[in-house]
Amino acid sequence: MKMPTVNEGTTPGAGSPADAMPSNTMPGRGRCCRNHCKQFSLGDLPVGSSARVFSVQAPTAFASRLHSLGFVPGVPLRLLCRNGRGSLIVEILRSRLSLSLEAARAISVRPL
Repeated sequence: MKMPTVNEGTTPGAGSPADAMPSNTMPGRGRCCRNHCKQFSLGDLPVGSSARVFSVQAPTAFASRLHSLGFVPGVPLRLLCRNGRGSLIVEILRSRLSLSLEAARAISVRPL
């Protein structure tokens, strides 16, 4: 099985997942908004959208690698761009990372 590729960005190690954990408040004063509970694959997120990592569904070694790069439940991210060759650029924890589309599809997110 071909393993997804991940290329580190220009600012490795900036911030920690604990710095970006969500607060316990939900939008709408206790009622859920329409998009809050919907989860998407990062590969399906529109360019320019912000979201929070919900889960990572990948083989253990690759999931561990994504975790070390900041893809931890609750951490906010933004999809910066998508190129025609099947990769995308994500901003997470003040770093920019290039992910293959296959790797992005292993990451579930919830829009902000």
